Amino acid sequence: MKLMEKSRLSNEDQTLSVRTAAAKPQSTIKVNEMCLPGRMAFLYNMDAGFSHDLSTTLHRSKADCHVPEDTDIICSPLEDCLTKEFWDFVNAFNFVAPPKGILLNTCRAIEGPFIDLLGKENDYINKKMFAVGPISPVIVQSPQRHACLEWLDKQPPESVVYVAFGSTTTLSDEQVKEIALGLERSKQRFIWVLRDADRGDVSVEGELKREKSLLPDFDERVGGVGMVVRGWAPQLDILAHPSTAAFMSHCGWNSCMEGMSMGLPFLTWPMHSDQPRNALMITECLKVGVMVRDWGKRNETLKGEEVEMAVKKVMVDEQGKEIRRRAKELGESIRAATKEGGSSHEELNAFIAHITRRVE
Repeated sequence: MKLMEKSRLSNEDQTLSVRTAAAKPQSTIKVNEMCLPGRMAFLYNMDAGFSHDLSTTLHRSKADCHVPEDTDIICSPLEDCLTKEFWDFVNAFNFVAPPKGILLNTCRAIEGPFIDLLGKENDYINKKMFAVGPISPVIVQSPQRHACLEWLDKQPPESVVYVAFGSTTTLSDEQVKEIALGLERSKQRFIWVLRDADRGDVSVEGELKREKSLLPDFDERVGGVGMVVRGWAPQLDILAHPSTAAFMSHCGWNSCMEGMSMGLPFLTWPMHSDQPRNALMITECLKVGVMVRDWGKRNETLKGEEVEMAVKKVMVDEQGKEIRRRAKELGESIRAATKEGGSSHEELNAFIAHITRRVE
C-alpha cells in the first residue's frame, strides 16, 4: 500500500495533502514556514522497496536488471497474491500528478541493493529517492502497560514466541485448532494474539465466545507457559520486551519492519498481497527466519506438527542459533541507521532539506 503526498501552493499558505488508500482524500497537514520549491508530489511507499522493482524485474533477466545474488526466488512469479479487487482499490487512489520522487519505509541495512536497483528503473531515473525507515519507534517507552507485558516480565530472557497475524486476517476454525495444538506441543513459551477482525463481531466478547468453543480448556492446559490475548495488543512493546525471542507473523511490511528493528527472528505465515514476497525476503535473502506455511500451501490447513516443528527450529535447534544471531545483527544495523549519522537519519535530513529549500 502506498501513502501519497501532494503539495499545493497558494498565495495564502503552503499545504501538504496526505492521501492514503485508507484515509480521506481531503486529509491535510499544514506545513508552517516552508517554501516548497514549486509544485511537488512525493510517493510514500509503505511496503518493501524491492516490491517496486518487481514490475520490471519479473520480465527481465537477472543480468539485465542487476538483481543481487541469491535473490532470484523473491523475484519469481507468485500466484494469487493480489486480487482484482485489490488493484481496483489501489487504482482508485492513484496520483493526480506524477511524483517527483519516492520515500521508502525501509533502510539500506535491509535492502540496499534493491534500493539501488529501483533508482535505475525508468520511473525513477533523475528523481529523488529517500530510504527513511523504519518509521516506527525503535525505542519503546509506553506510559501504560498491558497485562501481557506484566506476564512477559515474569518470563526468562529471550524465551517467548510472539504470535500475531495482523488486524485484517481471518483464520479458519480448523486452522486455529491446529495452531493451538502446535504451540502447546512445542513446549515453548508464547503470547498469541487471537483476533478475528474480518468477521462481523470484532468485540472482545465475540472473539472470546468463538475461541472458547474452539479451544476448550486451552488456557488451563498452557497456563504459565502461554498467554492468549483477545483483541488489541501492544505489538511494539511486546517485540521490544527482553523476554520476547521470536515473531510468528503474517509478514505485513509494518510488522516486518517492527520485528526486524527489534532484532527478532521470524516464523513467517504470509496471507496475501505483498506478504508472500516479504516472507521470502526474510527467509531466503536476509536469512533471519523460517517459513511456517509456504505460499504454495495457502489453501491447505497447516497441521499442528508443522507449527511445532517451525517453532522448535527457531527456538531449540542448532539452526535457530544462527538465525537468531543474524536477526540480532540486522536489528543493530537498522537501529544504527536511525541514529545521527546513520543512513536513514541522513536521508530523512536530505528530504527535509530538499522540500524546505528557498526558491531562488
